[in-house]
Amino acid sequence: MDAQKKVEIEVDGAKVVVHKPYTDDWTADGYLRWGISIGFIEYNAAEDTCQISKLGKQFISSSGAEFNEILGQAYLSYPPVCRILQLLSNGEHLTKFKLGRNLGFSFEAGFTSFPQNIWAQAYQEHPEERTTIRNNYEGSSDKYARMICSWLNEIGWVNIAEKQVTELYGGKSYSCTIAQSYTITALGKTNYKRATGKSSSARIPKLVFMGMLSTKPTDKDYLRLRRALIIKYTENAYRSLDEIKEHLKSNGLDENTDTIRDDLQGLVNIGLNYSIKSGCYKLVDEICGLDINSHDKYAKGDASCIKERLRSQLKTINPKYLILVDLSMDGKANLEFEIQTLDLLTNELDFNGCHLGGSRRPDGIIYHSANGLIIDNKAYSKGYALPRHQVDEMVRYLEENNKRDKAINPNEWWAEFGEAVQYFNFAFISSFFTGQFLSRLQEIKNRTGIDGAVLDVENLLLLPKR
Repeated sequence: MDAQKKVEIEVDGAKVVVHKPYTDDWTADGYLRWGISIGFIEYNAAEDTCQISKLGKQFISSSGAEFNEILGQAYLSYPPVCRILQLLSNGEHLTKFKLGRNLGFSFEAGFTSFPQNIWAQAYQEHPEERTTIRNNYEGSSDKYARMICSWLNEIGWVNIAEKQVTELYGGKSYSCTIAQSYTITALGKTNYKRATGKSSSARIPKLVFMGMLSTKPTDKDYLRLRRALIIKYTENAYRSLDEIKEHLKSNGLDENTDTIRDDLQGLVNIGLNYSIKSGCYKLVDEICGLDINSHDKYAKGDASCIKERLRSQLKTINPKYLILVDLSMDGKANLEFEIQTLDLLTNELDFNGCHLGGSRRPDGIIYHSANGLIIDNKAYSKGYALPRHQVDEMVRYLEENNKRDKAINPNEWWAEFGEAVQYFNFAFISSFFTGQFLSRLQEIKNRTGIDGAVLDVENLLLLPKR
């Protein structure tokens, strides 16, 4: 198809001109999913077919104020839109990072958020990379928040206004302007009341599809089923965590109450409204579109099993850090694994330090008093064997830190330690370790005289408990 031509589609005898030219299958699929998500298109999963909805027909024949009214009504049926409006409803001026960290299942791959203080540090200290940082340094939830706010800006519910922020990181203060920041308008507040039933208008039913309940984990079908069963069970009555646990067990899913509590918070974070009384949960929204066609017992993945073991032990840190389990097993998520590791160590524990990354630099460093640690993150699903080329790389970092000669490495990454740090060690962090990693650690010590360690992600997350 000629990408420069407009596309004409016939729907029930009416011709509709799509003003966005066809470009590729991925883009077309995105438009189709958008239409399904907000109720303009009805999807039949059993037959894998689509048809336009009644609201969709009204939309394509609308214009002016009616156009925005119908589009707004459709948006209010989409739970993440309601979540964004809720986060903005108290009048705060929030960046995409502050919105993204509270959107979705934050403890799971597919719902990552870039820590704002680490972003500010990178933006201020690396001016030569600012275009890349602005364009690429964001998590999936940050990107999603930005996208939803752009929708709402077009219909006058949200304003886009840059924000000056000052953040503390690594014992230093960083100031910068974040352009992708948002406030709610008076019209947005009025329509948020429609979404929650606090106006004279009836509460708008929420469209919830299985695909919204988990996106990236290898056991996403299992997670979707678990969360769908929780939604269905809490629709018409208050349920305790123990009652939900027994309901899941009767459907072949054995889970602890800590996992169920996190799932309920995740459901709130995607935009569903729950009422809580005496520790019991009831879904306030009317739900449409959630069809559990099969009770097939999907297998729980390794990452989910590790999280289940950890949840009962992690009482002092935000459960969002469980996302480190997923990231440690995703070979395409090395940068996010590095960032979230440093976020945990510097924002939750009593360490100073920062993310470094990039060419000829370690992934990060931390320090406390006179003691410093050089960190190398490695994301591997099948464990990390610490190959010899990584041994050589760590030896080079240790030698550079010892000599501190700008002629050897002009980026002088070691300066981040500060003058008070006099004693150094190193650590490799990964999902788990295999092969001859102990002998490789000994080799690094033999060549440098410096002790080091390996740290699997489960023990990393247990550090705050110690």
